[in-house]
Amino acid sequence: MVLIGKTNTQMNNADDVYVYKSVDPKQTHNELGVTIYFDSDVELEDAITFFGSYLIEMSNEWTVDMWSVTNDD
Repeated sequence: MVLIGKTNTQMNNADDVYVYKSVDPKQTHNELGVTIYFDSDVELEDAITFFGSYLIEMSNEWTVDMWSVTNDD
């Protein structure tokens, strides 16, 4: 499986990251939203397995919240 699109391995600061100050009293952790681009023939389960294999090494909790697909109609 190959990641496509822009690969930004040079990002070393937070200048271009939108910071949202939550007003949700139930939120107890900071959250980071990341977009990862996959080929259009990659299935959701495969994408989660692929990316999850990197995140599994972290002690942080993580979830997958959205899968955006191309509109082929």
